[in-house]
Amino acid sequence: MSDQADASYFTSAIECLESGDLDRAEELFKLTIQQLGNQHNQAHLAYKSLISIASEKGEYNRALNISLDLLDAQINTFGIRHAESSRTINNIYTLCNTLGKHELAKEIMQMAKDAEQKTVASSVKKLRGDKEELLEEEEEKIELPGAQTMIGKITEPVNSLFSIMGKRLKRIVCMILVLTLLGTIFGALFALQYLESGRADEIKALSRQDYYSADGSIKLYFTKTGAAAFEIADKTLELPTSFYRNPIGNIGSLLLTPINTREFWIYKTPQGIDGLGNFTLYGSGSEEMELIAMMKNIISVSNRLYEDQKQYPESFKEGIENERMFVYKNPFTQREDYPIVQQLKLPDRRFKDINQLLGALHAGSTWTNETSLYPGTINCLHVTAETENSFQEKFIIHGCDRYGRLITDASNGTYLLISTSGITEKRNGQTGAAIQGATRISIIDQSMAGLAPLLQYRLTLFYAFLGILFLGVAKLIPDGLSKATAGLAAVVFFLLSAVAAFIWYLPI
Repeated sequence: MSDQADASYFTSAIECLESGDLDRAEELFKLTIQQLGNQHNQAHLAYKSLISIASEKGEYNRALNISLDLLDAQINTFGIRHAESSRTINNIYTLCNTLGKHELAKEIMQMAKDAEQKTVASSVKKLRGDKEELLEEEEEKIELPGAQTMIGKITEPVNSLFSIMGKRLKRIVCMILVLTLLGTIFGALFALQYLESGRADEIKALSRQDYYSADGSIKLYFTKTGAAAFEIADKTLELPTSFYRNPIGNIGSLLLTPINTREFWIYKTPQGIDGLGNFTLYGSGSEEMELIAMMKNIISVSNRLYEDQKQYPESFKEGIENERMFVYKNPFTQREDYPIVQQLKLPDRRFKDINQLLGALHAGSTWTNETSLYPGTINCLHVTAETENSFQEKFIIHGCDRYGRLITDASNGTYLLISTSGITEKRNGQTGAAIQGATRISIIDQSMAGLAPLLQYRLTLFYAFLGILFLGVAKLIPDGLSKATAGLAAVVFFLLSAVAAFIWYLPI
């Protein structure tokens, strides 16, 4: 076969390699070597391509065998002292260390010093080792990348350092490294926790008033010892508190929190206290509590009017006895204000019945054509729903806080006062479920409210980071026992991370 025909194998192999057909490329590279002989320049390039293909497939032991074939060919062509031969020897040395064949790695370097061809040939044969041993090792999943990868470059000097130690010394050093890393991390956290100062002043400032949900089903006050006492459904739940002004200054306490701690996070606001993602408690001296008192007064007067006249008020500005008592100075707009009453007949374009309307209002919606909402507003709705078989009539009130948001109740829904036939309804929603499952109240400054999700899941992130760190350590160190110890630590940290993420759902 002509040289041109032989060269076509190599050209076709390159084309297959570029198109991603590795199997066909591998077959053509082998034909190139077979036809041209192992001393031809293109045969050497074919060997290098076969090494790259084997490495890309994760077949590192086969890559080592092909590297040895290439070294044989280069020694026969150029001699052992040639730059190409030296480069291949260095690659084989690195690959042996990457695969954990440290004794073979030392032999290849010793072989590089041997100038006699026969000694070189016998050393290469010895390096290739028993075929069955290599096949057995290929069955293992080798996760470490090849000699040219970044991890390989990082681990090479470490493995070289450990390769000159005895087995016993290597094990001691590796174990000391693992335990020192673990001790340093947690030792530093304990030291930072010890240096933290108390937050008695902040707790004392919170205890100057009591806090209530708009519907009165939850009351919070702070005891002299700094504990948070919740009164929920005629029961008192007293929980220890922790105050965090700055997460950096409290990093020790935050990361050394026991894994089984169920924290309920709250922060002080101008209107009272917010429970993150749950509800707002209004301070006993806040303007919102005054507004809530006015709303309760309005529903009481409406009930009395219905009892006397069998109808709800159409306005609180005129046509009602003592109408001035319903005019109030809006604490947020600093002007005189009064409750607005609107009429609504169902079904309409938005709501087919009263139940659908109430569900939407409790979820934070407004009724059809409701007047604009602004801080301190109180809006009332007289709604009727008439069908062939029934007639329903209700009087509904809701109001807005200082931010123009609808005031909420203990279930985190809109606080609604609803009267039916002159009687105020009692809503039975889920009240304080998160509080009743908590083991500690964690208090943060309002300026840190945006960091709340990060603080809530800090242990999940912290232990996940430690898991990744010790998994990397397990990949880096060569000693088997120390590697297993670091790997076990990584597994434990990943489990702790999962437990921290699902702590509220686990029976701990």
